[in-house]
Amino acid sequence: MMKDAMPDLPRSHSSRSDPLTEPLSLERIDVVYKGRWVLVKVTAFNELHTPIKGQVVAAGTRKKIQKLLMGMAATGQPPDAPYYYFAAGAFIRPGTEAMRQLMQQSPPQGLPGAAG
Repeated sequence: MMKDAMPDLPRSHSSRSDPLTEPLSLERIDVVYKGRWVLVKVTAFNELHTPIKGQVVAAGTRKKIQKLLMGMAATGQPPDAPYYYFAAGAFIRPGTEAMRQLMQQSPPQGLPGAAG
């Protein structure tokens, strides 16, 4: 990605971490960039082929991210990797992962209306 696409980094992201080379989990990106749109170069997928890790390419407004994507598409060249963009702070886990976390957080209960 172009140098001018470097994101404005929040204070919690130290200068020793280069957002263009350090892959982060999408959960971590969701926390660090909360309230901003993020463009991520995907580096890992789960078993359902859902992005789970990537390199932050840019962060900012939705308009800024869409403009970057349009610029990438306008080159006519296929992307070097899959890209994913989302509004940080609204991360939704895939169904299997969400179910696994729910099961760990609360004790199992019977179905409503079931005799127990």
